[in-house]
Amino acid sequence: MTSIGWPSTTYWSAVSWSHDQDPRPAYSVLHVDGTIRVEVRRVSYDAEAEAAALVRAGHPVGEILGRRTLRGGPAPVWPL
Repeated sequence: MTSIGWPSTTYWSAVSWSHDQDPRPAYSVLHVDGTIRVEVRRVSYDAEAEAAALVRAGHPVGEILGRRTLRGGPAPVWPL
């Protein structure tokens, strides 16, 4: 966390694999501008190419990871 006076700037440095049935990686932005709100942003990328690369790499669970990359995770995002 980095704090520069007020308002405070927080940096968690995480763009992660989706866990919410949307295969695009996501990160959140915390807004503190009169109201406090969280905005979830998505990053587009070539998920099919990544899934194929996981299989080609010969990882023991490459096929499972490839399918997971294409479909996203098990649970929807709850509205904030």
